[in-house]
Amino acid sequence: MLNFNDIDLEQILNVISVEKTLISPRTNYSKDISSRHGEIYNGFKYGPKGIKIKADIKRENEEEYLYALDELSSALDVQVECPLYIDDSGRFFFAVPDGDYAEEKICSGFGTITIEFVCYVPFAYNEEAKQYDGSYLVECTNEGNTNCHPVIGIGLSQDCHFVQVENTLNKKKILVGAYPVLANPTIKEKERVLWDNCEQTTDWVTGSPSVDSDRATNGTLAVTESGLGIMAGDFGSKSPGANWYGTSARKSLGTEIKDFYVECNMSHNSTGVNGDPFQGSNDTETPSSGSKKTYYKVTSTSVNVRSGPGTSYKKVGSLKKNTKIYPTSVTKKWAKITYNGKTAYVTTLYIKKCVSDNTVTATKRNYVVNTSVAIRSTYKKSAKNKCTISKGKVIRCITSKKYLDPTDKKKERYYYKLAEKYKGYMGYVLIGCLTEASDTYYEYEIEPETADDKVGMIEVYGYTANNEKLFRMGLYDDNEYYEFTYPLIQVGSQDFLKDKTVAPAPKTVTKYEGGEDKLTVKKEALLSGRYGSWNEFWGKLGIQRKDGKWKAWVYKIDNGTTVKQLPAKKEVAISGSPTGNLAYIVAYFGTFAESSEKASCMALTHVAVKNLNPVDPAKQNIKKFKAGDILNIDCYNNSVYLNDKPYPDAVDIGSQFFELKPGETPIKVNSDDADLSTSVIFNERWL
Repeated sequence: MLNFNDIDLEQILNVISVEKTLISPRTNYSKDISSRHGEIYNGFKYGPKGIKIKADIKRENEEEYLYALDELSSALDVQVECPLYIDDSGRFFFAVPDGDYAEEKICSGFGTITIEFVCYVPFAYNEEAKQYDGSYLVECTNEGNTNCHPVIGIGLSQDCHFVQVENTLNKKKILVGAYPVLANPTIKEKERVLWDNCEQTTDWVTGSPSVDSDRATNGTLAVTESGLGIMAGDFGSKSPGANWYGTSARKSLGTEIKDFYVECNMSHNSTGVNGDPFQGSNDTETPSSGSKKTYYKVTSTSVNVRSGPGTSYKKVGSLKKNTKIYPTSVTKKWAKITYNGKTAYVTTLYIKKCVSDNTVTATKRNYVVNTSVAIRSTYKKSAKNKCTISKGKVIRCITSKKYLDPTDKKKERYYYKLAEKYKGYMGYVLIGCLTEASDTYYEYEIEPETADDKVGMIEVYGYTANNEKLFRMGLYDDNEYYEFTYPLIQVGSQDFLKDKTVAPAPKTVTKYEGGEDKLTVKKEALLSGRYGSWNEFWGKLGIQRKDGKWKAWVYKIDNGTTVKQLPAKKEVAISGSPTGNLAYIVAYFGTFAESSEKASCMALTHVAVKNLNPVDPAKQNIKKFKAGDILNIDCYNNSVYLNDKPYPDAVDIGSQFFELKPGETPIKVNSDDADLSTSVIFNERWL
């Protein structure tokens, strides 16, 4: 087996040999102390690993040979490290091509080639991650032949001060939080004032005019169809002087706060209909035979299983990525499942609805690949191979039209277009490599439709009791040609934290109408695709004022991992910033599209407001954690996350992140939480 970046190179090459070093080059380090004979050994490191592939390429004629070389060049033209499989063990290296490609031409249509790869991380990884669950002691077994790095997830059942994780073999410990001192009083780090999961519109008063002046507010407020947030039920109509129209909703805090912390979970993208970001498109074509089966698949590295439908319920276990589940019900934010024989719940944020489909329709049906086939970017043999589909795999194709390769003089090379993505790829496949298989199911994720001409904004404002605006934070797509979402946080009316990326001018097309002396030339703007890196946003926006200083943050989260963030503004004084006390929150959903169906999909899924009590850590015991918190310790990146948000300030300076040696390693957890649960996940590695 020789596969690189999901492309089967054995469809291009006849592999003669694969050469790699048994162990990567090793560099030893030592200290030379003048008062001692010899030197003191001070550790080592492995260098990059080289892999050399020798192969030949044999084709019927020179034209086919040159085409094979082009296909190989395209497959090797990568920008980042990609998975490289060199055998059937299920292990892979992260590799990039290196050096020259030595080609030796033997005769017409036949030659040999040598390809060299370099693996800067000189280890082979196991495809399948291992997961061990427990509580205060978790026994882990590393069956690889070298150390690997665990990710340790801890679910907390009650408010507590600290969590400590220890590798009992090497005694390395990681302490998050601090041990309480008996002589000191205990307080919570932040006092919760508002905690709204946005599952209902109760206590939100709509029609509030307390938003910026160019926004109309006569729309209605609704709960998303899935119950995962609040959104605009409809956007109403524009009013004089307003560029945007939409709906606003106000919620009182019931108190006034001088020092505050506000964080919101928002969704903003161009999927779904009627402004509901959780509603995907459905195939309405009537099948003539077959059936569809629905299930859900875990999309994050690990998803927590809880005893009840809420983050305050105890974590009773976890499910790793790609686990299939069949919920008995899916309501609001939670899917009800059976786990270890008992009723349990998982959040719908980290599972995805999937379909197992063998229906036959007027335009679509399933096929089995009878010999490995490439997914081409267009219906030409010379088009880029995006991915190789192995023999025996099932795919779903659009069969209502055949695409003839325009370069095929014999008119034998026809293609079908894929109806659903295969490993995330869409494209064209050669019909001759397919066998109809209507009784075989093809499994795919339900994907919502997208549209780059959708526009919209979602905002959260903070106001004083006298209607003074303290801050505004939001997500915006005001470009009708690009799908281009960007975040912005203001203090008062001053931009405080923003992405300065600017979308380019849209693509255009020149049209000619009429003729002779009445010829009219028009240049029209086109829908121009996606731009920027904040699209399909789900994540957190937050702002804090303490002792007159402000800070703010934006995190984009995918499958439980922060994938992008703005460099946070940390506790700075802002000249002329508002000084009043926070009294209420206002949410706004708006669009300037003529049809609400062209509005971006926007939802507010959580709002938290906390009163910050200045404390002297030397005189107070601070409870860093609350019931339902999830603490993740990543020993590969030496990072700690609390509820998917980086949490470095709480890590004790003496902590030592650790690896798991080959063999058995008991991991011990200590905390003043009397009923926590622990999961340890890692990928085994080999030299």
